[in-house]
Amino acid sequence: MKWFRSRRKLSSLAQTKKYHLTYFGPFLFVVICFILLANVALYLYFEEHCRRNHVPDRAPETYAAVRKIFIGFLVIEVVTTTAGLGFLAAVTAHRIAGAFIKLENAFNEVKQGNLEHRLTFRSYDRLEELEEAFNSMMEELERRMDSTSTP
Repeated sequence: MKWFRSRRKLSSLAQTKKYHLTYFGPFLFVVICFILLANVALYLYFEEHCRRNHVPDRAPETYAAVRKIFIGFLVIEVVTTTAGLGFLAAVTAHRIAGAFIKLENAFNEVKQGNLEHRLTFRSYDRLEELEEAFNSMMEELERRMDSTSTP
């Protein structure tokens, strides 16, 4: 449960939209095309198998019903898979972009003259070295500013 409490909410999703297509647009496109091609191949195999065994001739009503259910299943599969992949891509892009947004915000704070600002990343960002380097840089800047302002 600790993992869920420590996660940021997707409230800054608007900030991360520019990262979604950058990181996952090509991946999503390829995966969705693969899923569509696999479903078309599966449908063509179904049709060929039914024709080879003369199913439409022997039981046209059953064939039509099974074909309708099969097509419905394929459409539902494509829609749910695409929605699921889109959601996972948005969450993953949000996690990746979070570090960039924090860095951008930290630089803006320093630019505005706030030398007391410190950077903290989430543990799963795995950017502890960058966090330590930035924070030690800010401490050194603060120390130097204090030493030059004190006569």
